[in-house]
Amino acid sequence: MRPPTTYAEWSTLLDEYGRRSCGSDIATTLSEGSLEGGASSARRLLERIVEFENVALSRLVRGLERSLSMSPAAGYSDDVLTLVRRFSRDCDDLMFFRGLSFMPPEYIKELDEAVGSQVLHVLDEFLLHIDRESGQPPLDDLRFYVGRLRLRWQRGGCLGQLR
Repeated sequence: MRPPTTYAEWSTLLDEYGRRSCGSDIATTLSEGSLEGGASSARRLLERIVEFENVALSRLVRGLERSLSMSPAAGYSDDVLTLVRRFSRDCDDLMFFRGLSFMPPEYIKELDEAVGSQVLHVLDEFLLHIDRESGQPPLDDLRFYVGRLRLRWQRGGCLGQLR
């Protein structure tokens, strides 16, 4: 796939990948994109990316909730850790905008803070749920892992990229 260069190409790709998983290969392609048209096009594209991020994050949260509701009720297994890791990795793929050299830094910061705060909110809710059920060793291990994951996101994303 060729990286997008026009607003129309960006729109088409964002529409398509807003409805399904973005994936690291798609995120790489998007991060290598460029944009013709200057500052006004960049602002319009920012609005499209914000819309894309909201749709994609909502889809990821619904998928995590659905997967967690189907996991065994008897306790938290490695499957739950896998689900939380996948959620974090998928959210990290949504941070493709960090690589957009044509996008003004203040736009990237705005997106970074918006996406990061939504991911932190989900992880905080997950930690609250664990705290209500605490006292069991598997939950303590899960709480530790999710807490570390939350700390990495607080510091700038799953891969620890600085804001």
